[in-house]
Amino acid sequence: MRYQIYFRTSRGGIGIPYELAKTEFLTVFHRFELEIEREWWAKHRMWIELSLPPDEIAAIASDLGYTEAVLHLRSEPYRDEIIRPIGRVSDAAWTPDRFLRHRRKLVPGLSALGPESFCIADARSLPLHTGRFDLIVTEPPFRTSYRQAVMVSLSELHRVLKPGGRLILLIANDMHQGVQTSFERMGSNVELIGIIPRGGGMKCPVLEITLPQ
Repeated sequence: MRYQIYFRTSRGGIGIPYELAKTEFLTVFHRFELEIEREWWAKHRMWIELSLPPDEIAAIASDLGYTEAVLHLRSEPYRDEIIRPIGRVSDAAWTPDRFLRHRRKLVPGLSALGPESFCIADARSLPLHTGRFDLIVTEPPFRTSYRQAVMVSLSELHRVLKPGGRLILLIANDMHQGVQTSFERMGSNVELIGIIPRGGGMKCPVLEITLPQ
């Protein structure tokens, strides 16, 4: 079957080289019969023959971080002509509730660093005891489509911190007010401790949230 692959060009303000995205895709699908028909590296696209049906590709593509979409290309006769409709198989762009696609990549490295000292979980529902940590440092997704999930996760981050614990949070500038208001309503102190420049002229606040004792 024929498929067209759209690779992402950037993520978090950082450009993604075509060869990096291509290598990740081939690493995940190398065990299947795959043949590259042609490539358009300037547009981050690739056309392939792959011996997998669309539903199986959609499931496997959920492990990809640098693939935007996989399209199923098929030819069908219509009024003595051949038309070439395109069917979308998988949108592989990151969403917070699809963290499992990174499990294969994260587990080996984290296991080597500390076999019993990590977990991979959805930040909106952490499988951790209340008051577990003294400090959390994190950078949630910046895209507006993820904002609701990010805001839901704030109460979980607050929950797993110890009394007097701190949270260092790097966020998009337009998230600043909402995040600050949310933590202040939970009784925590919020302080702006820096601004970090990112790609495209973006300036990202760094907030320090301190829980009451």
